[in-house]
Amino acid sequence: MHAPSGVFFITVPDIQPRRRLTLRGVFLGALLMNSMKSVDPKRFMKSGVDAGIYLLVLGLIFFYAVSAHCLSSAQKKSPGMEEKLLATVPEGYGLGQVLFSTEGRKVAFSATKNSKWYVFADGTRGNAYDYVRDITFSRDGKRIAYSARKGSKENCVVDGKEGRPFDTVCNPTITRDGSVIVFEASVKNQFFIAAAGGGEGPRRDMSVVRPVFSRDGRRMLYILSDDEKRKVTAFIADSKTGRVLKTRNYGMIHGVSVSADGSRLAYGAVRRGKHRVVVQDFTGKVKESPAYERAESIVFSPDGKQLAWVAEQQGKQFVIVSSIAMKRFLRGPPFTGIGKPVFSPNGTYLLYTAVSGKKTSWMLQPLNIGAMEGAVKQTEDPETPRALSIDRMYDTVDSAVFSPDGSYFACRGTRNGKYYLVLRNVRNGGKEEQKSPAYDLISNIIVSTDGRHVAWLAKQKERFFVVVRNVDMSKARRGPRYDKIWSPRFSPDGRQVLYGARSGRELWWKVEPID
Repeated sequence: MHAPSGVFFITVPDIQPRRRLTLRGVFLGALLMNSMKSVDPKRFMKSGVDAGIYLLVLGLIFFYAVSAHCLSSAQKKSPGMEEKLLATVPEGYGLGQVLFSTEGRKVAFSATKNSKWYVFADGTRGNAYDYVRDITFSRDGKRIAYSARKGSKENCVVDGKEGRPFDTVCNPTITRDGSVIVFEASVKNQFFIAAAGGGEGPRRDMSVVRPVFSRDGRRMLYILSDDEKRKVTAFIADSKTGRVLKTRNYGMIHGVSVSADGSRLAYGAVRRGKHRVVVQDFTGKVKESPAYERAESIVFSPDGKQLAWVAEQQGKQFVIVSSIAMKRFLRGPPFTGIGKPVFSPNGTYLLYTAVSGKKTSWMLQPLNIGAMEGAVKQTEDPETPRALSIDRMYDTVDSAVFSPDGSYFACRGTRNGKYYLVLRNVRNGGKEEQKSPAYDLISNIIVSTDGRHVAWLAKQKERFFVVVRNVDMSKARRGPRYDKIWSPRFSPDGRQVLYGARSGRELWWKVEPID
């Protein structure tokens, strides 16, 4: 191709495309400025042709400048998008817990030598202890906490600094912004929640659930039991001071679930031998379901406006769906056994496994969202669920994950100790099924944000690797094999799979392209 008259481009082979765009813009600008010197302003204003040409050239300059900026910005790598060797376990040390930060820029690990334990982070070795456990990063990876034992006492080590000694310390928990760190502690068999800054809560016989923070980190919920009084208490407390703001007592509390936005919690509670599902926010406001013989497997919908759980009455199990206001309840058909339900991304379907006699099926339950928002409290049967038959070759099926648009779901099946990845199409009634080859183990099933790929962590002959396949299972990519792999996930654009990996003594953050 020939350049237009009066315009020329210079291409330097070894520079990046965005720099070629920048050079083009610079040369066009120089040409325009030079030619403008000889232009009569009056003639320029009168000549529509000349004005059009110069405006066109100005537009080209603007286009190239913007293109160069956008391309340059797009090509800048986000944190965690670069493959990197993060740490090497020193010779002579035995490796313990390994933890990668959420964005993949840091790794911390515990290691032992000569009967002493150390935590390594940011290239440095911490103090020697008799034992360390429960390493925890803040979300941004800037703070680290863990439990450490020295002699007969334990303390919470925060950013390398030892806290107060207690009989036991476990489960350090950090707020989203990293400003508050609390942990479970005990003294003389009395358990309580303590803050790294000094606050403490009330003491009871046992800690039941580790603390859960409100989204802003100001408040937390935790559960302690009092064996002597035969009660379990849910506490809402100030995160920094430990001051109790609200309490709720039951005979037993179990199965705490948190909404995606962090504003509400739901849990199973027992009072006078009957099970209920309780929805509670961080102000202490509570809504309760009707009583059942048993209630478990509680889940929030993705938008946090609905709840589902498995209830049992008279030897039969069924799924209950409710709004968070607990004003209307939709009950599914009875079965012998039911697996944990999963909401579709838009909350219009509920998926669960159901056992009837000797047959196990996937049940796809349509949900009437309008009915869920009704104000009349009653129990009614929803639309009949669609049964998706399960291949009899599987001994078990579980771990269902929906695609972002809800058109299909991935799950794993087992047979004779082997694992298979299975895809089911929802739009055609679930009749279409695709499955992977057999592996010794499958876990961590994930779907890309565009829904085009599904990935999972697989194990074969004591080695781990990540498998990525497109949704019709026609094309697969098996990643390199490692001694261990941690928490694979897709990059935001869905073009890479990111994960932590150990190869010998090396701890890597890996970035694997899909294509």
